[in-house]
Amino acid sequence: MPRREYYVNDLGIAYTYGTAPFDRTYESQPTHPVIEAIREMVKIELEKQYGKKYPMDVCFLNGYEDSSDQLNYHSDDSEEMDDESPIVIVSLYDTKNITNKKKQYAREIWFRPSICHVCKVKIGEKHGIYCSVGPAEFTPNALDVQKLELENGSMTIMAPGMQDTHQHRIPKASFDCVKRLSLTFRTYVKPKIK
Repeated sequence: MPRREYYVNDLGIAYTYGTAPFDRTYESQPTHPVIEAIREMVKIELEKQYGKKYPMDVCFLNGYEDSSDQLNYHSDDSEEMDDESPIVIVSLYDTKNITNKKKQYAREIWFRPSICHVCKVKIGEKHGIYCSVGPAEFTPNALDVQKLELENGSMTIMAPGMQDTHQHRIPKASFDCVKRLSLTFRTYVKPKIK
């Protein structure tokens, strides 16, 4: 993995992400008072914005060591995660090593629709990251990419249902950057028996 990962689930349940042969299983790890304090702030903010309470009982932590650590395009759309709940990303940086206050340090998150505007096919279903017109004809206009800077202490909210319509990624940085810790809070649901 081009980053460090840590998974906390209040219910102590393991979580498998992806499909074979690229799937990974995460065993629930102990939480920490700092994670709990941040989660409480997240829950308060969500209740203000949406007028309802979300348990946010899952937290994925990703550690980005330097500018080369990244996360490819994906949607957090597994059936164990509640699609009716927002997903919240809190970004923390090791700012004590920033000597020049004007130095760029904030990483970006990129969003793109998961439906190609050219061929109307869900990206990844048939064509990997390409649309059906083929890689040679693939243009950025086929998928509108929006970029958001993740400042230190920022809270990014992906609205309920967004994982059905969009993908997101953390690209490699084009500059030397400090360590970043990402806490991503979600709500767990028991998968349906097939």
